[in-house]
Amino acid sequence: MSKKYRYRNGESARILCIDGNNCKYPVVSMDKNGYLFTHTEEGLFAKQGRDHHYDLVEDMPYADFQIDDPVMVKDKYHIKWKKRYFAGVDDNGKPLTWNAGTTSWTAELKITWDECRRPTPEEME
Repeated sequence: MSKKYRYRNGESARILCIDGNNCKYPVVSMDKNGYLFTHTEEGLFAKQGRDHHYDLVEDMPYADFQIDDPVMVKDKYHIKWKKRYFAGVDDNGKPLTWNAGTTSWTAELKITWDECRRPTPEEME
């Protein structure tokens, strides 16, 4: 539970504890309105086995990015956004790009960034 999570319905979830007193539902989360929910160790809201909109799912902001997609990136050392090509995510969930604006066709070295987003139409020109 050390990663970022959201509810299955898309709302953000804040994990408060993973060792609650209720042994069937030891994980406690809070939604944006301050409501508390309990979950199984697997993040399930209900044990019936079907999806529930308050199940916890890992928040993966780059799940729809493909390798070599054009992206805009920056980190705490750069003020301006840089044009790069997406190369996946590291073990900590941070975005990776290929070195110096290259693609998987020509590069092997990957660089980690703090922020990553899709370019605007103007930036694609």
